[in-house]
Amino acid sequence: MDNKKMEEFNEKMKDLNAKIKDSAETVAIIGLEAKDKLDEKIKDSRSSIEALKENYRLLSERSKSKISSELIKAQMNIQVAKEKMQEYKEIKDKEKLEKYIDDEIEYADNCIALSLLAAEEAKLAFLEAVESQKEYDEKYGKE
Repeated sequence: MDNKKMEEFNEKMKDLNAKIKDSAETVAIIGLEAKDKLDEKIKDSRSSIEALKENYRLLSERSKSKISSELIKAQMNIQVAKEKMQEYKEIKDKEKLEKYIDDEIEYADNCIALSLLAAEEAKLAFLEAVESQKEYDEKYGKE
């Protein structure tokens, strides 16, 4: 090859190398820009994820608080119901006991009345026996 062709060839190679170098730099710049955009998207995504985590944590705490509050309210309602049932039972027991006491007092009164009647009957029977003895003694004498 002659010198002129060699120079042309070298010139074309320089142009080609320059174009390749330009293309490589362009690709590198595009790659860096894409990386920057990707890094920004990743950063935004991480921020969104952190915000979501925080929202979830707050929601979870509120839910736990509400559940805890409802549980306490239910426990209080159960306690109130138990107390009312105990009061009702005590009232029923009190009413039963009062009725039992009243029945026993009435029975005692009836027993006393019956005892008094029996005592009167006993006195009357004794007086009749004394009267009959007197009559017997008068009719048949004392033996």
